Amino acid sequence: MDDVPVFASSARIQARLHAVSATVFPENNVPRSPPPSPSKDDKRRDGVPADVPNALAGKNMFKFTLIPTKNAGADMSAVPRYVPGFVHRRDIEQRTIDLANEAMKPTPPPSPSAEARPGAELPEPEYLRKLKPGDVELVFLGTGSAVPAKYRNVSGFSMQFGGEGYRGNIMLDTGEGSLAQMIRRFGASAVDEKLREMRMVWISHIHADHHVGLPRILTARAEIFRRDGVEPPIIPVVGPRALRRFLDYYEDLERLHCDFIDLSETTQDKWSSETMSPQVARLRTALMGSDLDEIVAVPVHHCAHAYGAKLVGKRGWTMVYSGDTRPCPSLVAAARDATLLVHEATFENGMEEEAVKKRHSTTKEAVQTGIDAGAYRTILTHFSQRYPKIPIFDGTYTERTAVAFDLMSVDFAGLSSLPKLLPAVRSLFESDDEIAREAQIDGDDDE
Repeated sequence: MDDVPVFASSARIQARLHAVSATVFPENNVPRSPPPSPSKDDKRRDGVPADVPNALAGKNMFKFTLIPTKNAGADMSAVPRYVPGFVHRRDIEQRTIDLANEAMKPTPPPSPSAEARPGAELPEPEYLRKLKPGDVELVFLGTGSAVPAKYRNVSGFSMQFGGEGYRGNIMLDTGEGSLAQMIRRFGASAVDEKLREMRMVWISHIHADHHVGLPRILTARAEIFRRDGVEPPIIPVVGPRALRRFLDYYEDLERLHCDFIDLSETTQDKWSSETMSPQVARLRTALMGSDLDEIVAVPVHHCAHAYGAKLVGKRGWTMVYSGDTRPCPSLVAAARDATLLVHEATFENGMEEEAVKKRHSTTKEAVQTGIDAGAYRTILTHFSQRYPKIPIFDGTYTERTAVAFDLMSVDFAGLSSLPKLLPAVRSLFESDDEIAREAQIDGDDDE
């Protein structure tokens, strides 16, 4: 209910990343002015009607002691205190700022000799140069695997479309807490509008860290329409067949106002068929007015009924999202010459045996998929929670690769400069004494 973040460490990281790039790591949803600092003896009655005696307004982390009686009463000592972003940025080293400024300089066209080197820079596509800020934006709501952790929530993405003649948004995977992440990123009132404009939700596979947040998003969407006095319109939910049973069980408790479509009904042959299937027809209708022309399911190597997604934009761009997977030819083929490949990189290099066992990819394998596909840009995500900051890299890094963080915004109009931010981000974390002191989290539960 309050503007002050409860997850103080995560908010601190976001504030510091803002120094690297205000566009990629915005601070849109912050208090306009410092709230009063609470204390144990604070008797303010914020939000309590004047005619209600002897009452206090609850706050995040507020405590009320009953026993022992000598300590009885309100205790607001644990209520988070407002810390302006600039306070978190005071001790950032000048070297990090210099690297961030260097990243903002225009990139010269790649030389012919550089093009022959694996992973070298590629020419910026013509259609990408025509895009304006706000035309196509991908927001990372969660970039960790298995379970939410201190710095990374589990998988979730919001993709928004704008510009002349285009509107709407979609969601790709909705791990637990995805709605809360949207509120942290955009603010509650803006999220209401985004839920009204949502065209579809797409879920890659049945593992909980990719879909548990779905019912809350759908019920919040329905609440908004009902509050406006409107019957909530049905929204397509595309997912693995086991998801239908999950949604049906939830419908016994609360209406979700969704139309389930099996992922297997949205593969490339279904989209290309001369006879349009009812499922594809419903998706095409839902996507009208957005910049998304197709969203094609790509079989990948993870669990049963696991798929990646190929998104085809009307303005020429393509994006491929891997979901969870081992490296596989189907994904390389789908990402051929793609504008953006978003690929999971759960394990660091050297953990290939673990990656094979759990059907995930290492950093090197994810980067190599982008190289093999000739993708213009590759963004790595879905990191094991044993890596609370930036994942471990070696020589497999290329100038076409970037690393995702929670609440990071990727505007396709600025996609060309994204990989150049990595040295500044790396420097930021290397000089962060608070993170350096923390023990790494055991990642045995990666899914």
